[in-house]
Amino acid sequence: MPVQIAKPTLTQVGAIKALLDFFALQNAVLPRSVLDICEKIQMFWVAVRNDVVVGCVGLQFYPDYFAEIQSLAVDSSCQGQGIGSSLVNKCIIDAKKYGAKRLFALTNIPRYFEQFEFKKIEKSSLPQKIWKETINFELRQNPEHSAIDLILE
Repeated sequence: MPVQIAKPTLTQVGAIKALLDFFALQNAVLPRSVLDICEKIQMFWVAVRNDVVVGCVGLQFYPDYFAEIQSLAVDSSCQGQGIGSSLVNKCIIDAKKYGAKRLFALTNIPRYFEQFEFKKIEKSSLPQKIWKETINFELRQNPEHSAIDLILE
């Protein structure tokens, strides 16, 4: 059955939360509360197969034309099927559509993003205002996570 990439509905918040909780326990994504997901639902995309959320990703915008891929997660049983790539591509398209000039992510799998031409960068090269707007600063400083970015101009 094909996977559909779409904007989520409020009825899918629980499924997004469960997916993120699973990967947060593995230190792959930042944990998010139900309230946080609801407040930021418009920044998410979901991958749905047979009415089941099997993947998600968020796109956060910052001043100075920066955008960040956040909360990329694909159900373990669905990995290797191009779902993550479809979600990342949606973020790249949206970031360009909204006028972002740099798209970045903090990830423990930087090699995955090489297929999209992201390059590894120093976390310190990201503007301080991005760090100030980050609630989970300590987790983002995790040495297991690398900063990567893609120049969109």
